[in-house]
Amino acid sequence: MHCCLPILIALTLSAEPVPDAETWPGTPTPLSVQDQDRADYIINTMMATLGEIHSGSVQMEQDVTPRTESYAQKNWLMFDYDHQLERFDQRSGRMAQRIRNEQEVIVHLPRVVSPLLGPPRVCPGYVSKDARENESDIPGTMPLDIRTVGIGNLAHFRNDWTWPKFQEQIANDGSLFPGTLSFLDESDPMFTDLVWVGSISRKRPTKILLRLDRSRDYVPVLNVMYVQQKGRTFQPVGINSAEWEPRKKIWVPTRWRLTLEPAGIVHTLKFRWDSVNEPIDQRHFTLDDLDLPAGTSVINARIKDRVVVERVVGR
Repeated sequence: MHCCLPILIALTLSAEPVPDAETWPGTPTPLSVQDQDRADYIINTMMATLGEIHSGSVQMEQDVTPRTESYAQKNWLMFDYDHQLERFDQRSGRMAQRIRNEQEVIVHLPRVVSPLLGPPRVCPGYVSKDARENESDIPGTMPLDIRTVGIGNLAHFRNDWTWPKFQEQIANDGSLFPGTLSFLDESDPMFTDLVWVGSISRKRPTKILLRLDRSRDYVPVLNVMYVQQKGRTFQPVGINSAEWEPRKKIWVPTRWRLTLEPAGIVHTLKFRWDSVNEPIDQRHFTLDDLDLPAGTSVINARIKDRVVVERVVGR
């Protein structure tokens, strides 16, 4: 991969105004054949750049406004996408742990007890082992697919839109997002803008902007969803920005920020990378490597309608 020197761009809402959606087509309008070919090349290049992230260990600082206890401020993510392995540990707050492999998901939910005197202590909770397709949606514990930072929004993350699902979207619809790719602009010396138009968000007229940085092999730096309001104008409802740095000639995200305008929610993730595309000990993706207090019950969640404790573990 060609890797340029890092260019310091602070893509925050104050420094980078959100473009006016009224300048783009108001109805789905297919691109010319030439522009569509160019757009396909751009999107394929972006996907190839993001797809170069195969494995890694990253510390994540998370801030959500308004504050919620469901999302821990400190987290740790390890992944080996080539072997379909992911591990996500909450390191503050609830301190849940989740491991995924191709067939199984393991969730550790300890109990945090806050005595009247002294610091909180972690007591035995339980470990649930279930088939991957039956994965429980416990708020704040789903691993983030790092490859989707910049192209995914909060709705994608909440619905577990992983890299393969974006690839499936392209394969089935010939496009990254639903709707019609109706605008391509490369007039800026650094950025390329792509805009999809259609009845996308709850079947309402919608425009999706994806801004890519050509100087960084087309990494996505701004993703905005606009929805038509009663006044007939298109207003931004979801604003995503991402910042990137090179690590071992691989572009990795260092910051992701989401603003949900109607709800007043701001969700920020800062990434501190320990390793990128280096071998990871497969033991980290097993139950034996979890930080389990003595007396933790291991529950077989594949057996429905009753609680079956396989064994009691911990140290």
